[in-house]
Amino acid sequence: TNPSRLSKMRQLMQHPGYASFDELAATYERLLEEGIEPYWCVNHGPTLSIYYHDPDKNQIELQIDIHDTNEATNAWFAQSDFESNPIGVTMDMPDLIQRRQSGESLAQMLERPVIDPAEVFNQLPVGLRRILNP
Repeated sequence: TNPSRLSKMRQLMQHPGYASFDELAATYERLLEEGIEPYWCVNHGPTLSIYYHDPDKNQIELQIDIHDTNEATNAWFAQSDFESNPIGVTMDMPDLIQRRQSGESLAQMLERPVIDPAEVFNQLPVGLRRILNP
């Protein structure tokens, strides 16, 4: 990757964590009501993250830990497809919120789907794909 392209990606990044999916979803909905839309929602495996740009184009990541313990996270890494997909899988927050409201278990809704390794690059937001592969 071209170093000048990487410099475009190296902007200040903040990533506050939330205690629960419900708190993260409430913040997502509140921001949406204010006209603030994320540019990427992704299940990284260990975390579920929602990415926004602030008015100065700084990246802000809101996230929750998917696993309750370090041991559970380590077990996920050991048994997951992380080696072939270190990025994650794009998620639809309105769908996740609806599934939660319908009573689906958090463990089931937050289990990261396994995708074809050929589709990993397509999980990145369009802007980042353009920087990495113009």
